[in-house]
Amino acid sequence: MKAHDLTGQRFGKLVVTGRAGTSSSGNATWWCLCDCGNTTRPSGSDLRLGRSQTCGCGNVRPRSGEARRLWDNVAVRGADECWPWTGALTRDGYGRIRDDSGRKVGVHRLAWTLTNGPVPDGQVIDHLCRERACCNPAHMEPVDNRTNLMRGDTHAARNAAKTHCIRGHEFSEANTYVDALGKRVCRTCRQAHKKQARMVRRLSKHTQEKAS
Repeated sequence: MKAHDLTGQRFGKLVVTGRAGTSSSGNATWWCLCDCGNTTRPSGSDLRLGRSQTCGCGNVRPRSGEARRLWDNVAVRGADECWPWTGALTRDGYGRIRDDSGRKVGVHRLAWTLTNGPVPDGQVIDHLCRERACCNPAHMEPVDNRTNLMRGDTHAARNAAKTHCIRGHEFSEANTYVDALGKRVCRTCRQAHKKQARMVRRLSKHTQEKAS
């Protein structure tokens, strides 16, 4: 049965911004923005029955801290759409903001933390939508640095996507050597380079012997 679209409706202090998924019990869940600035993901039945009317902040006054500063500058749209940061961007296209501790952090990282909790140690937040200014937590995933680099438009990712070396030799399993730095090397080119180096050494040795 298709869930009735609740996007845009208000339930207490919560405004539904889009579909989030399905709970373990099979009920549709919805992304909601609370008046305090936090996001939450209740089920549709909890919203309609009045069991979910806040993110858990109760009747406290709306916060003026990091959550408010973040969400006041995010264009919250549908659950499957990007939520772009409307404030200033860095040269790399990321939004930055000071959290409650006074540190400057990425707005996407703060959006994830406010919604899902701390980012796991040793991991970074990857934008699945490839839009660096997006603050939609549904478009993010914690990954290690290498995975993040390989997914993005980086030099490492472009090299990893290559199927042939610069001389046209295929990077097949038999023709690929991985050096100590993790870089792929063409075995055919490597062998040719070693052969040429040996010839140069022999020629140099022969020239020295002839001169003496």
